[in-house]
Amino acid sequence: MDKSCVIEFIYALCVIGGDPFYVGRTDSMPRRLSEHKRDSAFGTETKYQFIRDLDDKGIAWEMVLLAEVGADTEHYEDFWVHTLLCEGYELTNMKMGDAAKAAERDAMKSMSGRKERYSNAKTFLDARQREVKEAAARAAT
Repeated sequence: MDKSCVIEFIYALCVIGGDPFYVGRTDSMPRRLSEHKRDSAFGTETKYQFIRDLDDKGIAWEMVLLAEVGADTEHYEDFWVHTLLCEGYELTNMKMGDAAKAAERDAMKSMSGRKERYSNAKTFLDARQREVKEAAARAAT
């Protein structure tokens, strides 16, 4: 089959009448919705844990079409993830949107930066301490 003729769909999983919580891409909306429903029972991904929380609270969710695109156009999915994130929605996309993952990445960057700054400061202080000790030793002799 010629991939240029294949239509793919960019979709969002949303609370009915409410906010989107996941953006995905598929070539079959009915099949993908069925897979999401099936996988939400035991899936460990953030979106499935979120769906279970909704189900436990009796909150309905649905799949909403965002765009029809050609095949091999992952950048459209990325576009919608970025767009919704910029609009303030907390997405559960593992690749980019997961708010918990984003917070974890930010924390790791921050810790890495602090570790580097600490290491640089410690090196400076250690060198300064050696200089002071050496100066004190010279003054004592």
